[in-house]
Amino acid sequence: MTTITTTRVLVTGASGFIGRWSLEPLLARGAEVHAVQRHAPPTTAGVVAHAADLHDREAVGSLMRRIKPTHLLHFAWIATPGVYLTSLDNPLWLRSSLQVVDAFLASGGSRVVVAGTVAEYDWSAGVCSERTTPCRPATLYAACKHAQYEVIERWSAQVGFSFAEGRLFWTYGPEESPERLVPGMIHAGLSRRPFQLRYPAQVRDYLHVADVGAAFSALLTSDVQGAVNIGAGEGVAVIAVQCPECGSTEVVRYGRQANGEQRYRGNNVDCERRIFLARYHNTGRLPEVNRQIVDMALNGSGIRDTARVLGVSPMTVMSALKKKRVCSTR
Repeated sequence: MTTITTTRVLVTGASGFIGRWSLEPLLARGAEVHAVQRHAPPTTAGVVAHAADLHDREAVGSLMRRIKPTHLLHFAWIATPGVYLTSLDNPLWLRSSLQVVDAFLASGGSRVVVAGTVAEYDWSAGVCSERTTPCRPATLYAACKHAQYEVIERWSAQVGFSFAEGRLFWTYGPEESPERLVPGMIHAGLSRRPFQLRYPAQVRDYLHVADVGAAFSALLTSDVQGAVNIGAGEGVAVIAVQCPECGSTEVVRYGRQANGEQRYRGNNVDCERRIFLARYHNTGRLPEVNRQIVDMALNGSGIRDTARVLGVSPMTVMSALKKKRVCSTR
């Protein structure tokens, strides 16, 4: 573990879901830790708490002059579930974040680490790599986060201070908002009520919030610059994605349909079906329905009868039979 006994760290958003988990790891590394939030907390033992409105330029400047931090760990941003992606507070936080960095540098600070987001990436690439995946923010939140990164990166290159962005993937842990996936599932289970999954087959990279806090602490104390992914490095789905034909779970993501639905490719070379969806809106595309169509044809059912019984179109029946080269006599 790298110790930083000669440094003074200021953590913004220190009472937030992630910020609070960075404090103890920083203390363990020997840092003098200061935490700022809108209202002075009770906070972690050993951490000096400060109250300030980060949108107030004068208050931020005064805070920096009093503390004179050498390291800045900036988490503060709007994060209200169901709101933050499109909130008009995002441009406000972009402006205020740049003001915080400016005041930090004016007080003699030298190392800045900010929290970024996986949403900065172009997800159609399938893999989110700091070095190879292009960034294409799709929401106002992601656009403002990426703008923050680009401005501070160029600023640091021009002025000469040290800068890194930790790009957060998906996080879970204690005191998470009940509107999020993991606590929502837990609460539903405890109350014995169903939980609606909107996209059960989506693959996401989840990391416990304590590990996220420790990762940011490690990043701040390092010399690493630029974007750094903070995640588990392994994607998981809420439900297991498997080939509907052979049942194999050896599958990879394989682009998207025109409607945005995720496609998958099976890696079982012995299986006839290679490309599939985790769920089909058109039931006629389901392998089990196709098998039923063939079975009914072999038992003498006509095209219209088969379509009516299975609730699919006659064209779907004819397409399935053509693929299997099964001819109906009626």
